[in-house]
Amino acid sequence: MMPQRFMSKLDTHQIQFDKDRTITVKVVDEAAMVSPYLAELKSLIGTSTAVGLSVRYAPYADRSLLADSRYPSMLQLSVGTRFLLIQLRRLDSIPECLKEFLADPEICFVGVSSTRFARRMLKTYCEIELTNGIDVSDLAAKVLN
Repeated sequence: MMPQRFMSKLDTHQIQFDKDRTITVKVVDEAAMVSPYLAELKSLIGTSTAVGLSVRYAPYADRSLLADSRYPSMLQLSVGTRFLLIQLRRLDSIPECLKEFLADPEICFVGVSSTRFARRMLKTYCEIELTNGIDVSDLAAKVLN
C-alpha cells in the first residue's frame, strides 16, 4: 500500500473560485484516510463556525437494488473554502472518528432541506448519530415569517 503522505495528495483538488479564492476539495474512499482529513477540517472550525453538511444518494439503474437506494453514498462536509467528500459506499467500515465528529454537540452542522432526512438515513444505514444539525430552510422560514 502507498504511504499515507502520498495518498493524501492524490485525492486533493484545488478549484479556483474567483481571483482571490481557491476551494480545496479532498475526496476520501478509504476508511483509513478519514481520520487525517477530518482532523484537518476540524482544525479549521472556529468558535462561531458552522460545518456545512450534505448527504448524497447514488441513483440506481438496476431496479433490483432499489430497496438499497436510500443508503447514503456520499457525505459532504465543509468549513470555509475546505471541502471533504467521504464516499460512504466505498468505505469498508465507518470510522469511529467520523461518528464522534458528527455526534459532537459543540459542532453546529448546517444543511439545506435535508438535515432531518440525512440524520435519519445516517443513523439507519451507517450507525452515525448526527447530534446538532440545523436545516437552513427551516431557519429561513422562521426568520422570514
